[in-house]
Order: sequence, then structure tokens, then C-alpha cells
Amino acid sequence: MKFIYLFLVIILTMTAFTSCNGDKTKETCDSNSTQIIDGDSLIKGVWWDDDNKSAIHASYFIQDSIFYYFGKKDAFKYKYQIIHDSIAIIKEDGNVSMSKILMLKNDTLILILGGKKRTFLRSPVTVNWEN
Repeated sequence: MKFIYLFLVIILTMTAFTSCNGDKTKETCDSNSTQIIDGDSLIKGVWWDDDNKSAIHASYFIQDSIFYYFGKKDAFKYKYQIIHDSIAIIKEDGNVSMSKILMLKNDTLILILGGKKRTFLRSPVTVNWEN
């Protein structure tokens, strides 16, 4: 299992380093890399689905390295990594789910999930869960 996880991390890291190619200049690539570092701390928090304002619970709660997903009946806890302009959700069985981050601001997160654009709003309430 550790080998599979290590292999996935290596592949995801290689993908991040090779994603700046084509007609992009080194300067553009470097500025995108800086955005990842900022985005890593900016993505932390409680996020609500903008399309489901009447929901009784948030959609996501994101901490340092843990991503909590709240489904209709269950909650799931996964590890995650920010890689270039995407978030990689690493599931317990080793499967990795990638979602492109279209926008990340203090109060708004827009992702491509399952081929669809989804908007999430940050909760003004802060949460600190100790594991």
C-alpha cells in the first residue's frame, strides 16, 4: 500500500513539474507555481455548495492535509494535495480524484467536478478539528 501511495505522489509531482510547457514562458510558469503556495493556505476552510443554499451541512471542510467531504448520509475523510491548478484527492484505496481549480479567492472556490463547473462559498465560521 505504501508503494502505491509513494508511486502516486511521484506521478502527481512529475505532472506538476511538466505542466508548464508549450507556449508558456518560464516567467508565467513561475508565477503559477507561486499561486499554488498561496492557494494551499487559501483553500483551507468550510465550503458550501452555491447551488444548494438550503443544505443543512457544508459540502467540504479542508484542513492542512485533510479533505472532508460531507455526503447526504455519510462524511468522508481523504488526504489531498494542490498540484498546479488542480486538487488531488487521495482515497484510502489509493485512487486519486483530480479536480481543476478554476478560481480560488477568499470567499469563492470554483472547481470542475465530473466535467461540470461548481461554485462553492466559504463559510464565515471557522472550525478547528483535532484528529
